[in-house]
Amino acid sequence: YCIHEYIFSYGIIESPLEKGKKCIESAIKIGSNISESRYIYGLILFHQKEWSLSIEQFKLARSICSYNTIIEFGVGFHLCKMNQWDEGLDQVNKTMLLSNTYPSIYHLVPFLDFYRTGNYEQALSEAKKITITGLVYAPLARCVSYAQLGKLEEADKEFKEVLKRYPEFMNTGRKHLSRFLGNEILAKTIWEGILKVRNG
Repeated sequence: YCIHEYIFSYGIIESPLEKGKKCIESAIKIGSNISESRYIYGLILFHQKEWSLSIEQFKLARSICSYNTIIEFGVGFHLCKMNQWDEGLDQVNKTMLLSNTYPSIYHLVPFLDFYRTGNYEQALSEAKKITITGLVYAPLARCVSYAQLGKLEEADKEFKEVLKRYPEFMNTGRKHLSRFLGNEILAKTIWEGILKVRNG
């Protein structure tokens, strides 16, 4: 809840990362050998920009249990966000191979990799595989990919879907991207695609 409060700014929890850190440290004192606790501790540290400590907790979580696909994917995703793309993508790809029924949001990671490297056709292909409903990331990924490919009509259609799901996007979306991705360079590249749509 504290991490979601930090990313989405609901205004419910005050000082969410500090509170989250205290909560998870208390949980670890109760049971230090629980993979989920170590993973969440790693997430808190990631958002506090303590990347090296975050990686330590992620490694510990995986050493306790290497069969939790949510943790396996999450660690891979966050390694990518910490610019360790080779290791992170390898882990995400291995997680996706474990089952044919993985959540479509997993395609967000290869999308980000293709997008950040300028391979917009492949980025769009991955964005189209994100079929989860309700979340803003699927139309947002398609929107910026179309924009970078110069397909502004298609981009605008997807942008309208972004606004339908997230009406305050132009006011708070930039901050949200920075917090969700935890990587200012990555957030900036996505926002540049949005500006291409907005500026026509």
